[in-house]
Amino acid sequence: MSEIKGYSICKFLAIVLSILIAGQIHFAFSAQEETPEAKFKAAVAEYTNGNYGSARTILIGLTQAVEENEQNKIFLGNTYLLLGASEEMLKENEAASAHYLKAKELLGEREAVIEGLSFSSLSLYLGVFATEQARDEAAALNAQFEEAKKKFFAEDYEGALLDLEKLISTFAALEGWEILKGETYLLLGATYEKLKYKELAVKYYCKAKEILGVGKTIAGLELKKLKYYKEECRPVAGQTGAKKGSFLGKALGFLLAAGVIGGAVWYLFFSPNAPLKPKGAYTSITVKVDVTFKGLNSKTYHTVDLNSVNKLNEHVDYPQPVPDPSKCTDPNTDFCPTANLSQSYSWTVETDGKTLDIVQKYIDWEFYSFGGGTNCKILCASYNFSIVSYKWESGKKDPGSPAVEGIDQLELEDADCIVTTPPNLIHTCTTTAHLTFKAPAAGQQAQKVYSVEQSTGRTVRN
Repeated sequence: MSEIKGYSICKFLAIVLSILIAGQIHFAFSAQEETPEAKFKAAVAEYTNGNYGSARTILIGLTQAVEENEQNKIFLGNTYLLLGASEEMLKENEAASAHYLKAKELLGEREAVIEGLSFSSLSLYLGVFATEQARDEAAALNAQFEEAKKKFFAEDYEGALLDLEKLISTFAALEGWEILKGETYLLLGATYEKLKYKELAVKYYCKAKEILGVGKTIAGLELKKLKYYKEECRPVAGQTGAKKGSFLGKALGFLLAAGVIGGAVWYLFFSPNAPLKPKGAYTSITVKVDVTFKGLNSKTYHTVDLNSVNKLNEHVDYPQPVPDPSKCTDPNTDFCPTANLSQSYSWTVETDGKTLDIVQKYIDWEFYSFGGGTNCKILCASYNFSIVSYKWESGKKDPGSPAVEGIDQLELEDADCIVTTPPNLIHTCTTTAHLTFKAPAAGQQAQKVYSVEQSTGRTVRN
């Protein structure tokens, strides 16, 4: 008997573990595969259910994750539109106005609408998007409501009742206006309470709660002074109270809930890209720097510093003449491929995982020979940067080898050179590059090698 019991317990625990694991896998995969469009639908659902804060959180995440380009303009336009509406519902008017304007910029001439939603009762939305006719309609409805509110607070409850009932009739023929409709229901409930109609008061209080949420009121109306507002709302017709379930039903419910919670906790804190896990960072990156120098009709000192450590300091002569000096003034002529004298160097440097600073100088660069006619001197360099190794610590999933940015700062231009001996005979040229390392975008891989070529020349006529 004890063996049978032991087996049953093990089997039961195995079932529990299977459900928990299934819940975790389901939530992890559903979260990781969620597309921007799916997230937008989720935000629409949250907005529709009155969860404006949750909708705002999802939408802000989308504005940060989706790149703003021609392909995404309409999607981002609708995202900013719904974000503005969520913020207006939360009374964050300044942010709402800014996001409405951003939506208008992205949508252009397109109509600012989202299927299944109406923003016609949102005054800030109307101010940015609505036609003159719509604004006139809004002004008329708001004026009716303000007149009824004025009568209510003047204790003219019969007059307020007439105005509010007319307003309710008007709403029956209109789409949208949910917020104003909710505020009208709330004031109508308060009016019925003042007139001692308890059932009608509770009815309209409940309608207001469905739209505005519990505890939301209008300026001047103190809910704590409304006795019937605290009454419980009756179930919707056709619904019945929950019956007490069997032990098995409760157990299954508990297990499913545990699976949901376990999956959510795993996704939020322990999955490779958990939203609540620290982002992580590169803590060390080793870079190999390969450089080749060439030149024509030049002599100079080369120096190269990597992160303030000198790697090169030597004098070099390039006696090879420029093949066709008459083309020295042609900016489209590239003499570097004709240079046959070169020096190549390779250095490996370990960085802090964030930056690599490079300073390159040509000191006292002068003509190797200088004669009649057109004279020019040419310097050339070719840099290659490759990631040898890196360390990624803590936080989310290792994104792979980092991308290198800022290589183009090494390009040598005439503006990088200053005259040290006039007239334009001897120069000193300096280029400084601040390279940064960034994690590649999700689903992408960084280049294996980053390259930049540079050349510059000076022309003098006798």
